[in-house]
Amino acid sequence: MSLFKRKRKKRKKKEQEAAAKASADAPKTKKRKSAGDEGSDADGEGSKRRAERAGDEDPKPVTKGKKPKYDLGKGRSVYPSKDANGKTVYLPKESDASEAEKAKGLFVSDEDALGDQPGKELVKDGQPKKDLGKGRDIYPSKNAEGKTVYLPKKSEASDAEIRAGAFVDDAAAEGDAQGQSLQAGLKPKKDLGKGRDIHPAKNADGKLVYLPKKSEATDAEKRAGLFVDDAAVEAAQPKGKAPAEGGKPKYDLGKGRNIYPTQGEDGKLVYLPKESEATDLEKSQGLFVRDADEGNPARNTATDQKGDTNGSQHQQRRSERAGNLPAANPQTETDSGKPRDLAKRPVPEAQDGTPLWDGKTMPEVDAEVSQNLLKNLKPKYDIGKGRMLYPTEIAPGKIGYLPLKDEASPQEQEAGIYLRLVPEEPLEEFLARNQAEVPAASYEVGEGKVKARSETALAQAISRHQPLVLRSQKYLNELAEAATGLGQEWES
Repeated sequence: MSLFKRKRKKRKKKEQEAAAKASADAPKTKKRKSAGDEGSDADGEGSKRRAERAGDEDPKPVTKGKKPKYDLGKGRSVYPSKDANGKTVYLPKESDASEAEKAKGLFVSDEDALGDQPGKELVKDGQPKKDLGKGRDIYPSKNAEGKTVYLPKKSEASDAEIRAGAFVDDAAAEGDAQGQSLQAGLKPKKDLGKGRDIHPAKNADGKLVYLPKKSEATDAEKRAGLFVDDAAVEAAQPKGKAPAEGGKPKYDLGKGRNIYPTQGEDGKLVYLPKESEATDLEKSQGLFVRDADEGNPARNTATDQKGDTNGSQHQQRRSERAGNLPAANPQTETDSGKPRDLAKRPVPEAQDGTPLWDGKTMPEVDAEVSQNLLKNLKPKYDIGKGRMLYPTEIAPGKIGYLPLKDEASPQEQEAGIYLRLVPEEPLEEFLARNQAEVPAASYEVGEGKVKARSETALAQAISRHQPLVLRSQKYLNELAEAATGLGQEWES
């Protein structure tokens, strides 16, 4: 038995023993069950059994001598293994697998996928370089021939680099220098060049300097101790403002967040962000409202039975809102026996693990294709959020500057205010020409059979297509609604 399997088995045994002890120590109280409780009890037992089955599933072994592939649809590497019939299948590593894949044992262990190659030694006093293509620092090391090579930290290395041992340890790259002491009573400043706040501290000579939090410092700053501790910054911040009772939030388009009404010193309403979405500068001045568990106006007395989040009206509204969300879980959704509306709630994944396209949300294209296109454009720099904005078609003949999806805020992602790389021609025409590569096929899902397209196949087809253009996801949603035959359909 390999080392990682022994470790996994030992860890599993400890978890089972701990669970058994917790169950034995729990007070045994009897509860009278009503008729309505039967279903929830059954569902709870089913969830428990599913969890137990998921925990018992061992990873599949990686087939030696075969190279992994890249799953464009989900942006992850998949590794060769064998199914029960001896056929080669490609599976993700455990840390990248979905819950459904873990429950079915459709994954390989991280240790088996990445190997146990040690990192390379960092050249003492060597200066790192910037890897512009991947937006990371790379550090000087020596290869087997004694030649200087530049490698990433392990936490920023690709799976292929980790398997080859082509990385340096994070601790060596970041160093172990101590941060500087935060100076109380002084306000932070804005570092416009790096889109972050910098905080007052005293250096070794006793001079006042402004430094970033450790979590926002560069590796060079960490090695030199040019940072202040995050905990010190958090502890020095005010408690924030109380939200105005019954007030409704507004949307801050500039920063892609909601802002909430509070009572100003002059009695007028002032709109402030939640603490979790406030900048360090806003936090240092107390210009925020407490999050939901401390009185966010999303839970005000005018709408939620005096803050009772367990009230029936509150729960009913939550249920109604959940019913309007896209991509609800097909395994848990119920609607009095009616089939789900696939236009509003498409199925995200087939039972065999195939990611299914929803008919409008465009998948990520190949990273190299994306980089080659974006590097030839003239973007703008968003100083407030420290990100690049690219010229994107947001309506017929209209251009706006939008971020990449992974740099968009949650609110921007929900509204489709981010760019996507797509064919220039209408999507229905592209799919008609590429019917052999991206067919509308039949897939088994939790509630029956659905006719849909593989998101992975679509991503691969788009990546091979030229030319590609930038369009906003919001604009693509509008085009998809006007088109026919793109979305998922139930098969009778």
